[in-house]
Amino acid sequence: MPTAANGMRSKVAAIVDGFLDGWYTFDAARAFADFDLAAPGFLYQPMERDRPVDDPAAYLRAVQESSVREFRELRWANIEHDVVGDCLWAYVDLVRHTVGHDGATSRGAYRASFFLVPRGEGWKVVHYHESAQPDMPRPRRVGGGHPVRPPELPPSDDTLTARARAAEARTLPHSGDPETAAVRMLEAFVIGWEALDVDFAYSWWDRDYPNHVYLALEIASPARSWDAIETYRLWQLEDRLATGTRWDWKTPLQPEDRRVQVLGEDLVLVYSNLHARGLRPHEPEPDEERTPYFTYRVSWLLRRSAGEWKVVHYHESRPTSGPTAALALGLHPSGPPGQP
Repeated sequence: MPTAANGMRSKVAAIVDGFLDGWYTFDAARAFADFDLAAPGFLYQPMERDRPVDDPAAYLRAVQESSVREFRELRWANIEHDVVGDCLWAYVDLVRHTVGHDGATSRGAYRASFFLVPRGEGWKVVHYHESAQPDMPRPRRVGGGHPVRPPELPPSDDTLTARARAAEARTLPHSGDPETAAVRMLEAFVIGWEALDVDFAYSWWDRDYPNHVYLALEIASPARSWDAIETYRLWQLEDRLATGTRWDWKTPLQPEDRRVQVLGEDLVLVYSNLHARGLRPHEPEPDEERTPYFTYRVSWLLRRSAGEWKVVHYHESRPTSGPTAALALGLHPSGPPGQP
């Protein structure tokens, strides 16, 4: 099996280069030479699509035929990686400059998570997730400390209901088979945010893992430690309370909105489509046609240690038409609730 030797970064760069070269020349065989397309649960999530595509080569051809006449630039700007058990994850910042069939040009940054497993003497990609590069700076700590939790307004009935659900779900163990663990982890995240209980929402994170990458859809650069994730989640909570908004999630979570890829006895990748919207604290849940949910995609890497599953890599995104498209964020701090 390949190991995380000093040359690992060059190996990752070679895989990424081959992928980009294939796209640059519209050569699907080259682009996906280092992808295990037949791997159980293989997943490829393009930037523009709500859900993963089943055939990456067909998707490449569709892009060539419908939107991109040529690439003038396609390169990576940064690569970070780590080996966790039998999984190699790589976070990559990318730049692309395209010319459309109408002659219009577009240049922008985007980012991707590659998840690879050992195959023979090398590594093959079994899960790929790309998204637009947002431009909001990372939240900063004030005075060197964590954000202060602001005082809460009287909770709504929906928030109280979510807190009751959180109290019940909190007793469930972080163990079990991968499918059971995936459902419990997703429900903890959703229920925790509905209850404004960020400790429960993030209770599945591995706080001791030294190489976190947490890609929030609205933040330009990832949180790279539990300390940075803590700053982000408290900033989000502060924003919810300061702006008088709350998460409303589409529940119960549906089986078709998640995929579970077992990478090994103690490693699992979870992909989810989550649906949420922003409401006022005491606003009754409106009709979905009037206030629609927005969908975002999340890839989670969990490892099991001492019998418990914990999250070590997180990539969330929303579909956009390209790297320069503005992200439509339903709960963006600068926007009113429910207005993606």
